[in-house]
Amino acid sequence: MLLDDPDARLVSTAWVEPSGREVAEPSDSGCPRRVDVGQSDKNARAWQACLFGKGYRYAVYYHPPSRLWRFQWTEAGILALASAALGGLAVRRTLRRPG
Repeated sequence: MLLDDPDARLVSTAWVEPSGREVAEPSDSGCPRRVDVGQSDKNARAWQACLFGKGYRYAVYYHPPSRLWRFQWTEAGILALASAALGGLAVRRTLRRPG
């Protein structure tokens, strides 16, 4: 995705259970999932058809382009904090070693 594209959208997806709860992967749905061998997507389509038949839905969320840089800076801040914390822990443990 080009960052300068005015029509670009941030997209997130999730499965929604019949109760309305979002799940990353419907694991206890009772629908058999077989791994496709080769280039056929017949098994994936059958699995999705079974899920849709049991009331599961696939939700797609679109975020407006104006949120792109907010998401980018938030992610950068989280990663900077994590790297600073882990770097500090590494330095602390290295300097505290006896001998």
